[in-house]
Amino acid sequence: MAELESVAQELNRSMAQVALNWVAHRPAVASVIIGATKLHQLQDNLGALDFDIPPELQQRLETASRPEPRFPYTFFEPGLQGMINGGATVGDKPSSYHQLVLVTGSGAGVAAE
Repeated sequence: MAELESVAQELNRSMAQVALNWVAHRPAVASVIIGATKLHQLQDNLGALDFDIPPELQQRLETASRPEPRFPYTFFEPGLQGMINGGATVGDKPSSYHQLVLVTGSGAGVAAE
């Protein structure tokens, strides 16, 4: 909440406006639900899309809201990956690797008895 308040002050906007604007521009967010119970809250919320949040402030909000990784996602962190694979780059193909050949055509059928 402290970072949201700080960003809102820098933009000279309400915290609600900044929060709604930021959420509305997140990937995969199709709609935003507002919870206004008074006319002045509704008017404030409707102003949420009248401005752009600069990328550096968006990044600050992203960092502040990012949840701590939990099991099993901690396995994808670089430190743990180094312990798992011994520092080897997993998934690289040797230079002699040839891609699979796709064979097209109809396969052998199974005759019904």
